[in-house]
Amino acid sequence: MWPTRLDASDSTTRVMMTILECLMTVADDDKWYNLSEMSRLTGINRAQLHKYVKSHPDRVLARQFGARTKFHESAIEAFEQIREEGLRRVGKPVTSRAKVDPSDVKRKPGRPAAAPSTLVSKQYHSLAEMARITGINRVQLHKISRAYATRIPSRKVGGRTQYPSDAADLFKQLRDQQRVSGPKPVESNSRQPVSAKPPQAGRSTAKLSALPAQAAPTFSQPVGEGSFDSRIDVEESKAVAEEAMDALTLAIRFLAAPNEVQSAIRLLLDRVGAP
Repeated sequence: MWPTRLDASDSTTRVMMTILECLMTVADDDKWYNLSEMSRLTGINRAQLHKYVKSHPDRVLARQFGARTKFHESAIEAFEQIREEGLRRVGKPVTSRAKVDPSDVKRKPGRPAAAPSTLVSKQYHSLAEMARITGINRVQLHKISRAYATRIPSRKVGGRTQYPSDAADLFKQLRDQQRVSGPKPVESNSRQPVSAKPPQAGRSTAKLSALPAQAAPTFSQPVGEGSFDSRIDVEESKAVAEEAMDALTLAIRFLAAPNEVQSAIRLLLDRVGAP
């Protein structure tokens, strides 16, 4: 077994450690394990092994292989010894990790002991699977499940409804019952729509009925000659539009003209007396 404790302060010891590491690397390439492999070999979880490496670096033989740390085969015994020492320090019995019998677990006072479970877990099926089991089409099964929602056992899994295996006989029985007595109305908690009642004759309806009927306004009637609001002088509108376009064209030309032309136009307007 490789030595687990060496005094690193001595130069001779450091040289010996270097030689030993080289020899171990050449001769025991397959005897170095990473932390995950060491966890599988020792049965200790990785977090606990990491604590052992940090707290006892002189007892665990490790070496860097690139960016990974690997541990020698001799570290298996070192990890087990550190674990046993920790258990003794805490006061726990040093035993193998055996499963605890549920009957040995202490129950809370005042609570009766649970009876041994003898129920067999039921197997649930979707509506399509139930159709293959019963030989009834899915549409008929859907109608039966809606009509007898309180009698057919089911459960919701996500957004789907599943039925136990023993519901197949119930589906067949209800199908035969519908053939004899006819379909049953759907069992639902939703309220039926209330039929709209005709409005009772009151004061408001009496007033509306007493009003004289007025003819609907029509828009095809000719506009009167004396109507000022509706009469439009087309010729005058055209003249105003032409004057506005001429003024806009003159303004655009004036803005697009160079500075010398603008100065000449202003001088001409001043002589004429235009504002």
